[in-house]
Amino acid sequence: MTINSTKKMLKFKPLMLLWAVVIMSVLNFSFTERVGVRFMNWSFSEVTHQAKARKKPIFVFIWSNTCMQSKRMEDVFKMSKVTSFYNDRFISNKYETERLNNRVQAIKWGVKGYPSFAFFSTDGKLLLLEEGYHKFDETLAMGQRALEKIAEDNAKHPAMPKDYEKNWDKYIPEAEDVDKE
Repeated sequence: MTINSTKKMLKFKPLMLLWAVVIMSVLNFSFTERVGVRFMNWSFSEVTHQAKARKKPIFVFIWSNTCMQSKRMEDVFKMSKVTSFYNDRFISNKYETERLNNRVQAIKWGVKGYPSFAFFSTDGKLLLLEEGYHKFDETLAMGQRALEKIAEDNAKHPAMPKDYEKNWDKYIPEAEDVDKE
C-alpha cells in the first residue's frame, strides 16, 4: 500500500461509518414505529375530544395485568393487519383496570370480564361491547362489526349541517294541513 491509498482509506472510513449509522437508525426507526396498535392512555373526555377532532370512532381495550388472556391480546394487536386496521379507523385507548377510575368506568359500560373491547361513536356513545380473547381474524371481524354499528348509528342520527344554527328554520319540515278531510 502506498501512502496516498492509506490517506484515501482514512478519509473513506468515517464516511462509511456515518452511512452505517444512518442506515441502522432508519431501519431501527421503521421497525419500531409501526409495532402494534397505537393505544393512548387518555381520560374518556380527552378521547371523545380527539375523536371529534379527527372524525374517527373510539376503540377502548379494557384489560387487567393479572389476566393471561389480556396479555395474549397484546400479541394480536402487534400483527400488521390488525395494527393497520385499528390505527387507520379508530382512536384507540387502553384502560388498565388496576386503576380504580378505569375500573369504575368499565363497570359503567357493563364490562364483566377481561379482556373487553368497547367501541364508541365519535361523541362517546357505546355501540359495541365484546369480551374475551379474540384471535387475529376474530379481532378484525370485531372491528368490522363495530364499523357496521357505527354506520347504522350515523344513518339513524345524521350530523347537523354546519349552517344549522344560522339557518335552522329552513331545516324544519313544513307542517301538513291536518284539516284536509
